[in-house]
Amino acid sequence: MKLVDFIVTKIKDSALLERIERELETFLTIYRYPKVALAFVSPYIPIRKKLDLITKIASKLSFSKNTISILRVLARMHALSSLDKLIKELRSKRYSMLGIRMVEVVLPSKDFSNLEKEIASLLEKKLGRCDISFRYDPNIIGGFVIKVGSYLFDASFRNEFEKMKVAMRRVLEVTL
Repeated sequence: MKLVDFIVTKIKDSALLERIERELETFLTIYRYPKVALAFVSPYIPIRKKLDLITKIASKLSFSKNTISILRVLARMHALSSLDKLIKELRSKRYSMLGIRMVEVVLPSKDFSNLEKEIASLLEKKLGRCDISFRYDPNIIGGFVIKVGSYLFDASFRNEFEKMKVAMRRVLEVTL
């Protein structure tokens, strides 16, 4: 997102970027209320009123001027619905500035949550500073999936079954 690149170029202080990120997350929580979202996406409400609403919300919550400016730009671009993507990208850029890697670990169910600390410890030993998020997906059946940046390590049973299925098709094609 070009807006994130612009923000990071102008604001080089990671603490301020973190504050902006938190404030945007707070606004996103409010934005997710159906009546609030409807007010911002409605073509019948003038942009001036939408900008006033942003200012009112932001002033009640003591948002920084930078956050207010970002929200106003997004409103003018009719892009408030992509705020979650902007926050994720902003966090990724900030972490990159700080040398922190974003890691996502997918486990088959919460029954495996007792492994989270052990997995986190191993990943931090191998990768250094990490922000590790855990997600649960029963479709992987067993095993785990780890995503670090653009790298994906898939040790799930589902992936192994897919590999076996492909291998069996090749055998059948050769033999038939």
